[in-house]
Amino acid sequence: MHQHSCRTGRICRIGLFALAAMIVWHRSLTAQQDAKTLPPPEASGSYEEYPVPRDEVICFALYTVADNTLKLTAQLYPLKDDEDRTVRLEIKDGDAWREVARTEVIEEGWTAPLRVDDWDDSRTARYRVAHGDGARYEGTIRRNPIDKDVFVLAAFTGNSIAPAHGGDIPRTDIVENVRKIDADML
Repeated sequence: MHQHSCRTGRICRIGLFALAAMIVWHRSLTAQQDAKTLPPPEASGSYEEYPVPRDEVICFALYTVADNTLKLTAQLYPLKDDEDRTVRLEIKDGDAWREVARTEVIEEGWTAPLRVDDWDDSRTARYRVAHGDGARYEGTIRRNPIDKDVFVLAAFTGNSIAPAHGGDIPRTDIVENVRKIDADML
């Protein structure tokens, strides 16, 4: 992170401001328990096919904002051969969603990199990543806290979802606590 200091030693300007959307499943506990009873993945070609409901093929999204450019990458589960490969980025504008970018899925990693130039980083915006007619992933792009003397950072490490590593979904305690502190940066 580039930063310039005032005479008082406070951070006056954040040159590179990056945020990551929470990598959190938005499924209910019941849905997670149901998922545990699903059959194991089946081998299908060069990847394993997971029995994911088609309206939940978007796993999560990560984004950065720098020099008024928003870059957001959505991670998807593998798509079926007959499924659309287009992903859209929409921003909440009043009561409606407005498309601001679209891209094709990169099948090698099932990612969808999206870019918006001339992004206004002085405002917080609700976003939605959309695939097909039903898959949606919503989040918030935080405003740049350039006017704050101190900003709140929430850092995550070692949060494996694998039961063998002590983790499991959902991480309700983590999600609730991060919401309470209202972090400027994740």
